[in-house]
Amino acid sequence: MKIALAQTWPVKGDLLINIGAHVHYVHQASEQGADIIFFSELSLTAYEPQLAHVLATSQENPHFDILQEEADRYDISICVGVPVKTEEGVWIGMVIFSPNAPRQTYGKKYLHPDEEAYFVPGKTITPLLVSGKRIAPAICYELSCAAHVDNAIKEGADVYVASVAKTTEGNERAYKDLSAISKKNGIPALLVNCVGEASGSMKVGGSAVWDASGKLLDYMGDLDEGLLLYDMETEETQIVLF
Repeated sequence: MKIALAQTWPVKGDLLINIGAHVHYVHQASEQGADIIFFSELSLTAYEPQLAHVLATSQENPHFDILQEEADRYDISICVGVPVKTEEGVWIGMVIFSPNAPRQTYGKKYLHPDEEAYFVPGKTITPLLVSGKRIAPAICYELSCAAHVDNAIKEGADVYVASVAKTTEGNERAYKDLSAISKKNGIPALLVNCVGEASGSMKVGGSAVWDASGKLLDYMGDLDEGLLLYDMETEETQIVLF
């Protein structure tokens, strides 16, 4: 199975432009043989908590139909970040488009204290089954929460993938945490970050892959836009810059 990490520069608050960019990334990932593609935290709006209540939507937004069509056409699962409106409040959401299957929404369950003024805790989902592998998604701060990691392992995860929106300092911590997660649990761990300014700080890319021993296999640059691909069978990686 091949996983694609899409390191993008989201346009603040512009859902339609970002959807168009996502479609381009999906095309490129499909050409590279990817079975699933992950985007960064809140990739469809940029990480802008103060705008989340205005931008919040649902997995059934008609503008998302093109992403479902791409999933069906190219037989690829697509995991995108977007604020999600619920009865309880707004989630930091990940909407998942699987080929010829109902959409799913994963809500970030473990929030950073800074996020609690804008979001409510969401709900986790069981690991995604893709090409016989169980993929456990995480959203940013969750990767540092032992309960989240432990639950993923309990659910039989074969790989752990964190979608984030991190600064240099945040990436430094995440790199240490994900290496430790891999080494402790004997599974690969992946991180997909965005680039560009969001919520008053610079997000610095560095999307990366660790093998099951905690060794860093590959990573992208601070300002790179493109794909980092990881083949779980061969452990080969590839970077495609746009």
